[in-house]
Amino acid sequence: MSPLDDADVVVPVRERILDAALQLIQLHGLHAMTQAKVCEIAGVRHSHLTYYFPTRVKLLKEVVMRGAETVLALLDGPEDKRAGSLAALRTALSELPSNRGLSRMMVAVYVVSDEEPSLRPWMDKFQMNGLQRVKRALEAIGIKPPQRAVEAFLACLIGTLFNDYAAASERSRKRSKAVIRHAFDQMVAAGKGPRLSDW
Repeated sequence: MSPLDDADVVVPVRERILDAALQLIQLHGLHAMTQAKVCEIAGVRHSHLTYYFPTRVKLLKEVVMRGAETVLALLDGPEDKRAGSLAALRTALSELPSNRGLSRMMVAVYVVSDEEPSLRPWMDKFQMNGLQRVKRALEAIGIKPPQRAVEAFLACLIGTLFNDYAAASERSRKRSKAVIRHAFDQMVAAGKGPRLSDW
């Protein structure tokens, strides 16, 4: 029986495949996302997998979007998922180093985009979408940082998550949370001070 099976809920095949692939990447890394393992966990035939996701890159794109939605929902998702205040958003973002699955997924997508050049334009668009969502979420709270401040924060956030993922210690996790909070505060300060031009 698959870990995704539930007698009371019928999950569509496509969703089971995505859930299985995300679970594999977050628990074990990209190397674990084989077609056979995804099919086994999702409880589907190989033909179902290739029907919905003819290539590994297509599956990875969908998995990354699904995993990223967990984080992006903090910004502009449903009210019960969204961080409704500046303090709540700061806290939620600084807790991201505790989510090893998210860091593992980020590492996976960057590795694949390096190995598969066709993924790069999609990655660029995906990153710009995330940037715009961060800006809109901050503006909804009343903060209007220049784009370069938001980009600097996101670069710091991603780099910090990678560093913590590599070190994998309680010390690095504490340091990462403090760095993210500091970078967030700098971004917010840039939105409150004299308006600097964007790029």
